[in-house]
Amino acid sequence: MDEPLPAPYTGMDAVQLYRALGVSNRIYEFNRCFICHEDLSVRHTRRQIDGMTFEVITETPVGSQRAIYQKSPNNPWHKSLKWPISDEAEMKVAAWRKHRETWTWDQAAYENLCTTWADLGAATIYLPRVNVQHLFIEDMGVEETIYALHDYGAACEAYFEAIEVCTDRMIDVVNGSPVEIIDSPYARLFYTYQMPVPGSSPLFRKRVVTPHHPPFRLSLAGATAWSCNSAGPMAPSAHA
Repeated sequence: MDEPLPAPYTGMDAVQLYRALGVSNRIYEFNRCFICHEDLSVRHTRRQIDGMTFEVITETPVGSQRAIYQKSPNNPWHKSLKWPISDEAEMKVAAWRKHRETWTWDQAAYENLCTTWADLGAATIYLPRVNVQHLFIEDMGVEETIYALHDYGAACEAYFEAIEVCTDRMIDVVNGSPVEIIDSPYARLFYTYQMPVPGSSPLFRKRVVTPHHPPFRLSLAGATAWSCNSAGPMAPSAHA
């Protein structure tokens, strides 16, 4: 990742590189314009374990969460060695946090990004993953999610509802923003590969088959386009 670009692109930043190549970008940096605010009582503490590994402790009035991540020299993302949710107690803390999260719009960040990227692409955002997708990819991993749905389904249901409440608040801000291209989580991938198993729980089926995904309230805001990012073609325009 730290190797220099070959000539004639050596020393170029991302904007310069896209312009030199004559291509456009899907500018998801515009997600920075939507600012998520946690409850003021929530405290995060980060502790470096070694050069590549760090721990994050999140403390709230109703309990705490602990996660351990490991960086990679070959990837900008990090691997979860200990997921933020590992049991029912941590899930209840996560639900408490989601119920209290709020969203605001950063106009200055929007204008800065428009100036930086200029004619190299349109403002594009993605909505957060919800329900089972959120647990699979961000909170627990696939295996632990399956066990959680079986062992403490009521807590999972409460967490899914909290995520939806939080996502609705973000959508209110999206509806009032100038962003017109919206990429949203889609669940066909999980329906195809996770559902055809005997004895799958009604909760699992409900949350994979009927996820909180478009078309939903965004269609009322006049978004010019939205797409599905796990499977399926670009969806029709909300104006169609």
